Amino acid sequence: MAEIKVDDRFAKPATLFFGIGAQKAGRSWLHAYLDQHPDVSVPQGKEMHYWSYLETGYSFHHNRQKDRLEKFSNAKGVLGKLGKANAKLPPFFADYVEMRETKDPSHSLYANNLFDGYTDQKVVGEITPDYSKLSSGTFAQMAALNSDTKFIFVMRDPIERLHSAMRMRLRGQGNPSRKLGQGEILDALKEVVSTPNAAPLRRSRYDQTLANLEAAVAAENIGYFFYEDIFEKRNVDDVCDFLGIDRRPGDFDAQVNAGAPKEKEFDPAFRALALAHVGEVYDLMQARFGDRLPAAWKMHFEGESGPAKVAENVE
Repeated sequence: MAEIKVDDRFAKPATLFFGIGAQKAGRSWLHAYLDQHPDVSVPQGKEMHYWSYLETGYSFHHNRQKDRLEKFSNAKGVLGKLGKANAKLPPFFADYVEMRETKDPSHSLYANNLFDGYTDQKVVGEITPDYSKLSSGTFAQMAALNSDTKFIFVMRDPIERLHSAMRMRLRGQGNPSRKLGQGEILDALKEVVSTPNAAPLRRSRYDQTLANLEAAVAAENIGYFFYEDIFEKRNVDDVCDFLGIDRRPGDFDAQVNAGAPKEKEFDPAFRALALAHVGEVYDLMQARFGDRLPAAWKMHFEGESGPAKVAENVE
């Protein structure tokens, strides 16, 4: 059987990159920052979910996009691709759904979307936090696309990330603008931890992502960053240095998917329950990163009380 050749476009830029997580760790802001950088090309959609769907044949994000496309088509009596003039749904929805379901071994449909805005920029890539759950085999496939494929993994304090994820979960249940009470947020976490292998908990298992990634990718091509360092210290220079692009100031006053300040405060019961399920992650990350671990993380695993003082303007 002839070997299947991947699309040539993946080899064109000097560097190909994948932002692989974590969810609720500034993905929208980082996408917007890289989108305005002259040396970088990122796709229209902030999350492509291509490799997740390819590995498992399932993606909640994919199903939601497909459902919205079908509902729109039925309501309007139209099929096929959506024109840019239509403001109800992003024009790339149809392309992304087709890209995932085709499962082209050359990844050409994926390349069509990834390189949609490419004009010979030095760096091309995409950010999909759900990639943090990928296997080492899939990471190896991604790494083989370009001779310099880099992976960016931004980690956020696990308990803060869980609290933010619970708020997002509640807002997705019908009324995105309503105010959320602390008891409601705690109840959401109780429901999550009662579910075996729940996705919000898996996304906080940074140690598992590190193990799978490092089994497939050279150490120099993996960049580990902390949400608190980027947004609290207002410093994205390390990301630029890792990608080999010029440093440029970021607009840290821009709010991207920011939550209400009152909702970001959480009671000791939430912290205690979360710590019971992700406490081991703090120990493992402390052993791995030592002094690099942000002070906001240490507040949780050293037993201090009260909410962590982390960046509040960017989710």
